[in-house]
Amino acid sequence: MSDIFERLSRILRAELNRFKSDFFETDDSDAVFREAMEELDDFLAGRTYRTERQKNSTFHKPSIDPEIQKAFDVLGLSYDSSFPMVKKAYREAMRRFHPDRIQGDEEALKKATEEAKKINHAYSVLKDFFTAKGL
Repeated sequence: MSDIFERLSRILRAELNRFKSDFFETDDSDAVFREAMEELDDFLAGRTYRTERQKNSTFHKPSIDPEIQKAFDVLGLSYDSSFPMVKKAYREAMRRFHPDRIQGDEEALKKATEEAKKINHAYSVLKDFFTAKGL
């Protein structure tokens, strides 16, 4: 298997060198190419390598309000879920935990009531969140 990767790395280096001679003429571009080649060499050697651009990157995930994240978690959804998915998850959860569906056992009724309160609160938080976003 390592023979295949060595062969692929030689092919890739040859193609990149050909690409470099065709398109990169300025010194600034050569630095970018050199950095890319170093990253490729390190990757092929099994070393982790972060470019200066990656080290200085300010890209980050947007922060999520903890209450909104908790509401998604209560309904078992990811943050990128749409409002129709939230509504569907809410209805399914309420079908399972609605206190009117629990008969007999007082402890189970108490747990179902608490869970229904959590589900209702999560739904109202997410409904307000999506309304504020205009969705």
